[in-house]
Amino acid sequence: MDNPNIDVITTFHGSSIGKYEWRNDSLICELSKEPIVHADYEIHNYNLHFILGIKNKSETVQSFQIIIKTDNKAVKPSTIYTSDSFDNISIPNPSPVKHIDEGYSFKITLDPLTKQYTSNTIWSSCELVEGEFIQLCNNSDMKAIKYGVTFDNHPLTA
Repeated sequence: MDNPNIDVITTFHGSSIGKYEWRNDSLICELSKEPIVHADYEIHNYNLHFILGIKNKSETVQSFQIIIKTDNKAVKPSTIYTSDSFDNISIPNPSPVKHIDEGYSFKITLDPLTKQYTSNTIWSSCELVEGEFIQLCNNSDMKAIKYGVTFDNHPLTA
């Protein structure tokens, strides 16, 4: 069952969420299933975080619970971060995070006709970081050196 007042937004660069469904007034989400990355002599598990957008299509305030389903090994955060832009998600959500048997939950409140991006990590998009890095190089006596590319072909620059 869908919520006629709320759209879940997953079509932006950086979006990361698995399957989701509405149950009454709760949005139930699974973490995405991404491959484990072996790089830099480290194991990078990106199956622990989520980033999603939510749009209130109605002309009234909408409040609802989001439940993130996790296994017992996943870290359960103490803070959820939000923003009205997907480029920089860093504002702590005022709702407390509740640790529950199936994962964790938190409340979201959206003003009429607004969008909010939500994550369990502080998030800055590659485009934002790259732009700030280029601006820093242009405004100082630094030189950017491209030394490779990431798994998904983003330039690696120092």
